[in-house]
Amino acid sequence: MEDLCAQNPQTHFVVDESYANLCPSTESLIQTSMPPNLIVVRSLTKDFGLPGLRAGYLVATPVIAQAINQLRMPWSVNALAQAAIGFIMTHYKDLLPDTAAILKESQRVQNILSKLPQLQVTPSDCNYFLVKTKVGDAADLKRYLLQNHGFLIRDAANFRSLSPQHFRLAVLQPDQNNQLISAIQSWIGQVC
Repeated sequence: MEDLCAQNPQTHFVVDESYANLCPSTESLIQTSMPPNLIVVRSLTKDFGLPGLRAGYLVATPVIAQAINQLRMPWSVNALAQAAIGFIMTHYKDLLPDTAAILKESQRVQNILSKLPQLQVTPSDCNYFLVKTKVGDAADLKRYLLQNHGFLIRDAANFRSLSPQHFRLAVLQPDQNNQLISAIQSWIGQVC
């Protein structure tokens, strides 16, 4: 990235590190001296498992940060998110999730689902992973899981180069993951 930034000084590069804290193999681009055209985006929402809160931050040079600050909406973060951010920052170390346990659980769920012949799991070293169903499509699975079991998966059909059969899962607590696995198996049984 440093070479790209140096070779393209008129281009601003935005790197999304939203899941960096949950992917130990990731090397962060945040440094004490960052290239003047690099912007790194991080998410408290992902770090602390707060879906829907939409709280994050960016790291850039002071010049870029000031320019972006002048363009942002005056109320870009609601009062609930502001209160959550304040609480998180005050208790940051106490609230950090046990990344090792989350990743171990992710591997467990990936292993179980990869043994189902109707699914193709793309291995991941993170708390989320991509799956392709070989029966039905992700939109049908999403609808079934939400209506019948209260689970919401990410239909990945609109991701570039993926198909309507692709979906993304993020691991939950082990008992919830077991329920999700059973629900997916139930859907497969209905579709086949």
